[in-house]
Amino acid sequence: MTRTWLVLAAIAGTAALAPSAHAEGYLILNGGVLFPVGDADWKDLVEPSASFAVRGGSSRRIARGARVGFEAGLEYAPLSTELDGALVQVDFNRYRVIFGARYEQLVARGLLLSLRGGLGISHLRVEASALGQSESDSDTGVALDLAAGLWFAAGSTLLGLELGLPSGFHSDDNSDNNDAAVDFRMTELALSAGVRFQF
Repeated sequence: MTRTWLVLAAIAGTAALAPSAHAEGYLILNGGVLFPVGDADWKDLVEPSASFAVRGGSSRRIARGARVGFEAGLEYAPLSTELDGALVQVDFNRYRVIFGARYEQLVARGLLLSLRGGLGISHLRVEASALGQSESDSDTGVALDLAAGLWFAAGSTLLGLELGLPSGFHSDDNSDNNDAAVDFRMTELALSAGVRFQF
């Protein structure tokens, strides 16, 4: 009996690890702009900022013209802030690692609708310098990502436009005083363009 279970487990493991004949890998390069919305503190601190992302994953067909996939993404945003000026220089950056799922539906020949969502980690780092002195702080929080896009066939690649609503939750209490160094519920409206490679 034990030997039978071991054989069945080996078969199941092999099947799970074997690549699907219908699975397709992809790599997406995105660039766009973020517009802070929602939380008043975040809107007061951050101005519209650039955003860059690399996403990759694998999808498989689930119905005619429909695919579902799992992906991972790395995002970087050099955040612009009103605090940066002639006397004070502020370097404010955000890094996000997102794991999620993507649903795609062919809506017309050469036109693909995509919906994606995911959870991950958001890391904020800020460094301010003035009069020869500098201070820095960082915080890691929870990231949430929701987006929809349209992708157009361009030869062997796809070109797309996406509208997203990325959010993040940060709270870093500074033990030296009663104020919070970083305490934000971040939400942005994200507009981006991208290119997608299939392999």
